[in-house]
Amino acid sequence: MIAEQTRPLDHTPQLRRQVEASLLTRASRQTATQLRAAAGRAVAAADPAGAAQRHRRARAGRYLSPPGPEPDGMASLPNRLPAEDAAALYTAVDAAARQQQKANPEDKRTLDQLRADVLAGLGWSALAAGHLGCCHPDCGHLNQRLGTGRGGRAATVNVTVAYPTLIGVDDHPAHLHGHGPITAEVARRIAAHGSWRRLLTDPASGAVLDVGRHRYTPPADLADHVIGRDQTCRFPTCTRSAETCDLDHTTPFEQGGTTSAANLGPLHRGHHNDKTHHRWRLDQPEPGRYVWTAPTGHRYQVDPEIVGLLPQPPPAPPDEDRPADRAAADPDPPPY
Repeated sequence: MIAEQTRPLDHTPQLRRQVEASLLTRASRQTATQLRAAAGRAVAAADPAGAAQRHRRARAGRYLSPPGPEPDGMASLPNRLPAEDAAALYTAVDAAARQQQKANPEDKRTLDQLRADVLAGLGWSALAAGHLGCCHPDCGHLNQRLGTGRGGRAATVNVTVAYPTLIGVDDHPAHLHGHGPITAEVARRIAAHGSWRRLLTDPASGAVLDVGRHRYTPPADLADHVIGRDQTCRFPTCTRSAETCDLDHTTPFEQGGTTSAANLGPLHRGHHNDKTHHRWRLDQPEPGRYVWTAPTGHRYQVDPEIVGLLPQPPPAPPDEDRPADRAAADPDPPPY
């Protein structure tokens, strides 16, 4: 641990040896966490200019990633923040959670659960209000208005759920955009507090039906239709949410392609560039079904996403094709 923590001092071996010697005088009486913290302080004190430079470089790599799907309708939210920002966020969330626990002693949620709910509440309330933090103009940088999506629509959390499921006729899973399947119970809870948009689907296949248009930029309802139908980028291995993708004309508009559901599909910008510049060819033989041809000639089919229906088993083969029937009809089967 000492070797790892003092590695930033490799360029000054003598200084590194001094820091190591200082740490070793107390290391036997410290836990791993205490020793790591002590080493960090010692290195920063020994080389403050280097510590500042390393922090600036690390700070440039800060991020908040999209939610990562986990089992049972849960998700993780990977992030890496400057220490002071992480401390500010956690302190505020923790204080709010503790206040809720104090003000409502009958609330049986644990502090961990309360902190998670407070953080989630920040997101839901911001989407409802259209801004983050204070809504007064005097708040300056704290008044962060939310950007809009295609067609000027407000930022939203989107769920696709079959109407029979929504009204309680069945409990087929719904689809949370950017995540994947969620239970009918969760979908109804979200719908009870949200606004609805209707997407007409084929009751037999679950595929969203075509609503053709004829102009280059798809109107909001057509964009909603294609995004709701396809759910994710249509490259064979990509799981980026369709909400964040370009709406690509499968047959380019300048080559006679129409702006219609049968000729539009969401492509992540990198895969859009593969199609446009890197010799990948894309066909859409029917709305929502895609066939990619790689520069090598290999072909990959991407089937439509099924919304609100359970997977159906493949049909049984006809009686005359069943192996048992063929064996019974053979008077002299091979001696396996």
